[in-house]
Amino acid sequence: MLTHVMAHLFRLYNHYTIQNPFDAGKLIMDGMEKHLYDRSLQTSGSACLYYVVDMFQNESDTMLEKYHDYLKRLLILILTAMKAHIHHSPMIRNGLLTISRMQMHLPNHIMSAFEQTINVLIKFIELYLHEPVTHDPLLLHNALTVLNHIACSVDGQEKLFIGRVGVIEIAIEIIHRFLIKKTSCEIVEVAWTLLWNITDETPENCRRFLEDNNGLQTYYDCLELWSDKRDLIRNMLGLLGNVAEVKELRHHLVTPMHMEKFRSLLKRSQVNDIEIPYNCGGVLANILSDGIDAWKIGSSIEQEVVNQEMCDAIQTWDLRRQRTINYRSLAPILRLLSDNYPSGCVMWAVWAMTNLTTVLPEKYCTLVRNEDGESLLTQILYSDKLTDAIKNLAQAALANVQRFYDPPVPMDIAPDD
Repeated sequence: MLTHVMAHLFRLYNHYTIQNPFDAGKLIMDGMEKHLYDRSLQTSGSACLYYVVDMFQNESDTMLEKYHDYLKRLLILILTAMKAHIHHSPMIRNGLLTISRMQMHLPNHIMSAFEQTINVLIKFIELYLHEPVTHDPLLLHNALTVLNHIACSVDGQEKLFIGRVGVIEIAIEIIHRFLIKKTSCEIVEVAWTLLWNITDETPENCRRFLEDNNGLQTYYDCLELWSDKRDLIRNMLGLLGNVAEVKELRHHLVTPMHMEKFRSLLKRSQVNDIEIPYNCGGVLANILSDGIDAWKIGSSIEQEVVNQEMCDAIQTWDLRRQRTINYRSLAPILRLLSDNYPSGCVMWAVWAMTNLTTVLPEKYCTLVRNEDGESLLTQILYSDKLTDAIKNLAQAALANVQRFYDPPVPMDIAPDD
């Protein structure tokens, strides 16, 4: 009877207006807690809870704070039901949809059961990979997407936790699975996006990817099989950009084979598309910043040649082009703003600052000021070691910040008056 009631409630949530939706949600949770191992009831109840979460998306912060314990209970119930019915595709689908919706509209509430959420997602993905249970590939795609959204919203210890519990190994195993099949580049793309995000400003996860899991070989295998997949290559280079930001790991990238591929990708631009060259430029800029002493490949590829290729490529990029990258901090770019570094390295960093403050001034002009970027740009502007092209970019970035904080005031009289 309770299962039938929940199925009817689902139709009401889906098609009609319920007068007391949160009270109904509480009763649904009561029933799910009491009958954890009734698969049909858990599936119907979780379908209802998806709509309960959806109703919170436009609520005020005060309302969300009032319902904090309610939402925490809801999330834990969904996770418990997924774990108890891990082999049941409809339950997993409902759970993933609900968690995804919560992550989208109520990201702070995911943190109330962060570790449990990660562990349940890992358990399902491992089941998908290792046990003879047939699940829709879309469920794997959804599970990876939810993991990725969570990885985007955390940093520090939470990102280290994600790496420590095996997400890097799982993502690489998924990539290898589809490399063998030579299919489903979409899932591979999400796996690389996940790796890109969990290595962002997290050196230990970069090391785990590179040294513990032979990540560079996986990168080359994907590049060879899917050389025409622009978004996939962008994501892989984004991850290698994170690796290149870690001084202790950069030496892995400075080999003739790697450098030839980076040089090729740097020149791979299409009309109005600079994603791949930009990310590749970030890798090379960090490598160049180590100077000639770290250039272990000697005369097979001259550092000065790579430096000039960087300058030539960057000057062809459209400064008004929006990109998919999202910086939480400008520290990795600001580090490269020094006239002691090769010009290609500095030009990439200054171009990035100018582009970001042009296309998204609200976010990045604020970050430039808060992270003392203006003083570094000013030093570039007055350096006697750098070219006019670099100084012009620095001037443009400074002008963007100035314009954002001190917009011109309209004149109410004619200048001649």
